[in-house]
Formats: sequence, structure tokens, C-alpha cells
Amino acid sequence: MRIRVNNEPVEFKGRTVAELIEQLNLPQTGVAVAVGMDIVPKSDWETTEIKQDEELMIIRAASGGMI
Repeated sequence: MRIRVNNEPVEFKGRTVAELIEQLNLPQTGVAVAVGMDIVPKSDWETTEIKQDEELMIIRAASGGMI
């Protein structure tokens, strides 16, 4: 399915936030995810489903600030 991550189109093969984090090869720590306008706690990544055309924002913490 097609979704948008940080305003970029992404072809997503999974269904949950956890699967998206894995597909994007992102670390399990230092990452914040919002689906639509709602921040998803890490404890909910396994159960939060992503729908076709969903808008997500992913922020990664980095030494000295955010990237």
C-alpha cells in the first residue's frame, strides 16, 4: 500500500507501525512516530495499524538535536 512518511511517498508492505519501523531499518530507540496527528507510544507500535494513504511523521533523536 502507499503511505506518506515525512511528506515522502512510501510503498509499505506491512500493516503496523512496528513493521514500518523495521521496513525502514530504523532503530527501536530514539524514534517518535505520529500517525495523522496522533503520537503513537512505542508500547502501541505492534498493534497500531496503518491504512492506505495514511500520513506519518517519524522523528529520530540525534546527538546535538533532531534529524
